[in-house]
Amino acid sequence: MSIFPALAVQSAVSALCMLPLAVLDGRLAPHMTAQFATVVLWFVIISTAVGYGLYWFCRRENAASEVAILIYLTPVITAAWAYVVFGEPTAMKATLGYFEA
Repeated sequence: MSIFPALAVQSAVSALCMLPLAVLDGRLAPHMTAQFATVVLWFVIISTAVGYGLYWFCRRENAASEVAILIYLTPVITAAWAYVVFGEPTAMKATLGYFEA
């Protein structure tokens, strides 16, 4: 199965697994605003399609051990992204923790 059909199946299964929790929580249909729609599109396009798409592309082109090394960059990139987008500061202890391993 190629990258995008596999990603579609994975996303559909995840949505079906989360559906009962949304029904039990009682907030199946959120209050739709422009900001909410933008955030949902951001997560769908950037986080899911680009993130997983690049992951599976790298996985197809490289050995699993090489791709697994890239997963260790996730906390560092997430912290940098949170700083750039939200202005969220990172404590020195947390920053040093990124380099300990």
